[in-house]
Amino acid sequence: MAGKFIGNAIVLVIGFLMVVLVKQPAWLKFVGLVIMLLPLLTSALQSLQEGQSDHR
Repeated sequence: MAGKFIGNAIVLVIGFLMVVLVKQPAWLKFVGLVIMLLPLLTSALQSLQEGQSDHR
């Protein structure tokens, strides 16, 4: 799971750098940020659900 999180973090950093360095319209930057954050959020939610199910 840690490796998956690190991979997501690397993708996030690369995407963030692309958004910052490339001069794009604001709405396009926002769409890019949402697309970048979706996998991170879904994996975080999955890990939270797995953690909760383990405690029961």
